[in-house]
Amino acid sequence: MDLFSFYLISVLLGVLRSISNAENLTFQTSIRDLHLQAGQGQFLGPSAISGSFDQLVTTDTCSRACEILAAIRPGTVLTPFTPAYERAKFGYWTKNQAESNSRCIYQPISAGEVSLAVVLLKSLRCPFAVKSGGHGCYDGQSSISQGITIDLGKIDQINLSDDRSVVTLGPGSRWLNVYTALEPLNVTVIGGRDAGVGIGGFLLGGGISFQSSQYGFGCDNIVAYEIVLANGSMVIASEEQNSDLYKALRGGGSNFGIVTAFHLDAYPNTPMWGGSRICKYDKTPDITRAFMNYASLVEEDSKASVILNLLYQNGQWVWQLDLEYCAPVSDASVMREFMDIPAIEDETAITNQSQLTVAMAERAPRGYRSSFWASTGKADILLLTFYVETFVAESEKVLKSPGIIPAGDIQIIPPGQRRPMTKRGGNVLGLADNTNETLILFNPVFLWDDPAHDDIAYATLSTIIEKTNEKSVRLGLQSDFIYMNYASQFQDVIGSYGKKSQEFLHAVAEKYDPEGVFQYLATGGHKLYGPPRHALFKGEI
Repeated sequence: MDLFSFYLISVLLGVLRSISNAENLTFQTSIRDLHLQAGQGQFLGPSAISGSFDQLVTTDTCSRACEILAAIRPGTVLTPFTPAYERAKFGYWTKNQAESNSRCIYQPISAGEVSLAVVLLKSLRCPFAVKSGGHGCYDGQSSISQGITIDLGKIDQINLSDDRSVVTLGPGSRWLNVYTALEPLNVTVIGGRDAGVGIGGFLLGGGISFQSSQYGFGCDNIVAYEIVLANGSMVIASEEQNSDLYKALRGGGSNFGIVTAFHLDAYPNTPMWGGSRICKYDKTPDITRAFMNYASLVEEDSKASVILNLLYQNGQWVWQLDLEYCAPVSDASVMREFMDIPAIEDETAITNQSQLTVAMAERAPRGYRSSFWASTGKADILLLTFYVETFVAESEKVLKSPGIIPAGDIQIIPPGQRRPMTKRGGNVLGLADNTNETLILFNPVFLWDDPAHDDIAYATLSTIIEKTNEKSVRLGLQSDFIYMNYASQFQDVIGSYGKKSQEFLHAVAEKYDPEGVFQYLATGGHKLYGPPRHALFKGEI
């Protein structure tokens, strides 16, 4: 290790030792005031190490960063060509991300160790990615080649407050772990529907749950965030503290720092009814009619959750109906019309939330290349029918390419999901107005194995979205909103939130990250200035 590295280590260790008792006391007191449990580990104060990103450094400097982290925090750094490094890469859901080759993978165990990495990587101008559960689809979403990956998988606490009102989750946990830990306590949170999805990306992108028609998106049920900022400092963002940052984090993605703990509202947990039903494609008129009726009925019975999936299986199109009801009731009237449609297969049963997420994960196999796209429009049978016909017609053009697996997902965003978007100061999704309208969320997805099919997959999915959007405009049913957790790397999510939200998010970023660390140095996620594929560094690597 060279002299500069030794010098930087001494500086960083000095910063670690310089945390004042007053700063720690303030942090602990703030946590107690919120009736939350304080995070573990040591927290860095504001760093004196700064610099602009006019010039990002070479990968040699990232290698130096790996060496320094390994020296300061032994056991936290995984290097290429080792079994541990390969196991960590296997944690990505898609092959797109698993094929990335970062200079090293850093696995902090506390917010303090996250802060250490941010200070170091900023000072060395080394690009980095942040991984929570690694369920993102496109390469670079939570992965990086040549830079450093900060893998939050070991910050995975699941704690229930003494008064049973708040659950604290680390970003590295996955929803199956959360539900299986909370179910014996008869408590749940508004979280993901797929067992393997991580906490961090899901909640920062909005977060649609089985219970969202009752309680809203996941981001609207967060009491507070613990977050490491670009200067290395650790702050709490809540309705009472740093309220502008708190609002920005509710749908604003990973643009403001690295969240090391989420404090969520706790709700009573009960057994559930649900599962999938497979129906023939010729039942499309019955299914779309039932879906539109459900869009109205869910306002009367908000325990219901329905996702329609168009699948191509064994040489034919079929419908997969994901039906869930947040109570142990097998004959709820809101589900009756779906249950009256003849099914080829029926897996519905009285079960629990954790098992429903396992079943959903099994229907979305890992290890493929993948692309998700998103669009919304006002709920209408004409728009729904057009999307179904367009998805099938365009997908059939690529079925000649062996190995492409199409799935045309459809769900609704009803008023019950949107009304909570105003509580605790609101979120940034731009959906809080006109909450009496029901939106349809279209989510065409392709899975495939051969990189040679990347271009045709992206082009076809783009065509499906473009045609659907054009139709919604012609019908007067357009909605600009793009759901971050389903969006592709070619879609401008933040722009879809509207001018007011955009300006607010830019102001918050300028306040808490004036040098743009999380716009230009942290490479993943949907940025404030356009689609990820169009987000350029302030300089060259």
